[in-house]
Amino acid sequence: MKLSHHIAASTVLGGGMYASSGSPVLAISAFISGVLIDLDHVVDYLFFANDKFTVRNFFTWYHKNLWDRFAVVLHSWELMFLLTVLSCLFQHPVIIGIASGACLHMLMDQIANSRTVPLHRFFYFFAFRMSKGFQRKLILVESGASI
Repeated sequence: MKLSHHIAASTVLGGGMYASSGSPVLAISAFISGVLIDLDHVVDYLFFANDKFTVRNFFTWYHKNLWDRFAVVLHSWELMFLLTVLSCLFQHPVIIGIASGACLHMLMDQIANSRTVPLHRFFYFFAFRMSKGFQRKLILVESGASI
């Protein structure tokens, strides 16, 4: 999913949280986590791409699906579960905001990316990607293949 879509959705989420709670900390943490979760893509590029890091090289590698391995450690339903549990246990505005922004980001990615990239249905589970060695050929589904 495009960064601009995550920025727009996180802005709406943060604004809604501010309007309903009056907490700028809650709103800002929701916005920031909804956008910055994508920094794990940069980490993947640094570990897995065999090219010098430039913004252009990174976006080409990512948007043209040139990656052979893909860990995206922050993009996992396991992490979303942990964040949700922590937000319920501690009920701190920062934790609630982080959990809300990150979960929104994940839902958007799960829905949108599954329509544009042939992702395995368990792609967004970190344990699944790890069990497959983060290898593209094992975490994507070729068109026409059944699971």
